[in-house]
Amino acid sequence: MRRILPLVVILAFALPASAQDQSANQVAGWYKQYLNRAPNRDEVRAWAAKLQQGEQPLDVLAQFLAIDEYFARAKNRPDTFIAQLYAEAIGRQATGDEIRAWVAMYNRLGGNRLALTRSFAQNLLGKPAPNPGQLDPEAVRITVFWYRHHMRRDPNQAELTAWVNRLGAGASPFDAHAELLAGDKYFAIQNGNVDAMIAAMYRETVSRRPSPEEIAYWRSVLQPTGNRVALTRAFLRWAEMPNNDGGQLNAPTAGPANGVAELMLQLASLIQQNSRDELANTPQGRRLQTRTEDLIKVCEGYRQEVTAIGNARVDPWTALLNVEQSLQGVIDELNRPANTAPRTATLIRQMTQLAPVWRETLGTAVRPPMRLPPIRPFGQ
Repeated sequence: MRRILPLVVILAFALPASAQDQSANQVAGWYKQYLNRAPNRDEVRAWAAKLQQGEQPLDVLAQFLAIDEYFARAKNRPDTFIAQLYAEAIGRQATGDEIRAWVAMYNRLGGNRLALTRSFAQNLLGKPAPNPGQLDPEAVRITVFWYRHHMRRDPNQAELTAWVNRLGAGASPFDAHAELLAGDKYFAIQNGNVDAMIAAMYRETVSRRPSPEEIAYWRSVLQPTGNRVALTRAFLRWAEMPNNDGGQLNAPTAGPANGVAELMLQLASLIQQNSRDELANTPQGRRLQTRTEDLIKVCEGYRQEVTAIGNARVDPWTALLNVEQSLQGVIDELNRPANTAPRTATLIRQMTQLAPVWRETLGTAVRPPMRLPPIRPFGQ
């Protein structure tokens, strides 16, 4: 949704008709943006009077955001309220750390919403935009490219500044890109339709249409929490994987962790098939058959574990570590000697790059019991 902020401070009590109209239009914009309805005549008169009497527009907006009706839209939950403020006032989804920080402030303030929204407005809405010439040129280039590619337009000054600052504050281009695709503005372009959003990401990222099975899978990634950032992060991780030269993968159809487990098992089977074809009747090929048989076995074990998530006796993280250790064994074997099976190597790279996705999807269901070691990239 659009962020609507006043451009001038109204200082006089008795204003010309054009200024009075501007105040009324400003109030009407707030009602449409934050309450999704038109104000009645008394509501316009009351809020416009504050602007006409010289109150700072930013403070009047903070008062508006603190009203009961807006809090009720967030089901009277402070965490949902903060997420709603980020989405509707700034135009992006809040991070978990941001929500926790503002909820902690809300609690320290004893639930005083006006004090909270005033601090929110002053810190996040009232900062002047820097001179475009002072913005990091590379971050500007990336942001403009994203908007032209996904939004079919250039970013306005507020949007450009927000995303350049996000990148400058330490967000990686991957994280910022995922947040942009998960934002309300991109979702609105797809008319708030999840299937249309998935189809658009396919067109704009991998230059093809998704199959019905692929749409069903990505929809299943979103369904457990409704968190579009989790969906776009997993999608971009998948899109970064190299093209598979060893065969087509069927799109998984189960939930996120279960669907990724199915994809892992398919990749393990393709690795075995291609290594058998490329290294037939060689000592390395025979050793790889033993390694890949173990990889298929532990992938099947992992799939069984995630299918049973919710049962207190299951241990999916240990099963996942077994998969990663077995995959490392396949990688080590293929490097003795290297460059003997290019199709198999491509599939192994693909499975290795899937590691952040399988850890992320499992982490939405079961918290890891330990800090996991990194996966060593293929060839190292």
